[in-house]
Amino acid sequence: MLREVELGPSLGSTYVVMSGLDDGDEIVINGTFSIDATAQLEGKRSMMNLEAGQENLNDASTKREHAMLMVQGLCEMCKDRIEKTAKGISGVYSATWDQKTRELHVDFDKEKTNMDAVSKALAAVGHDTELYKADDEVYNALPACCKYREEKK
Repeated sequence: MLREVELGPSLGSTYVVMSGLDDGDEIVINGTFSIDATAQLEGKRSMMNLEAGQENLNDASTKREHAMLMVQGLCEMCKDRIEKTAKGISGVYSATWDQKTRELHVDFDKEKTNMDAVSKALAAVGHDTELYKADDEVYNALPACCKYREEKK
């Protein structure tokens, strides 16, 4: 995701960040040109092409939808698996899972996919969702740190 960051005064080899970042955000300090080049090749907005992607913005916004889904998980490995699985579905633009709230935020092309497909894919890799429960065999194959189901006695 490309965001504008406003820098304040220089403090030697560092700068004061005035706006554009939140606590905990990570930034790239090396390799920015390869990231920018990737954005350019994908026709996205970049440092060298601020207008890219604007001409089809209205068409894309009519197909683009944002939805949230409760997805069970516990750790960073879960986060990685959940996001990669969701992003691997054709038509999904972005997927971000919040470990604390267990909410998955998904931006997708509603003509190519839907939240039911996302939910099924997540259950297939071991994560219960509000729509589908993962098969016990798949769930039991998850690493120990990913076991989110409580033992019932």
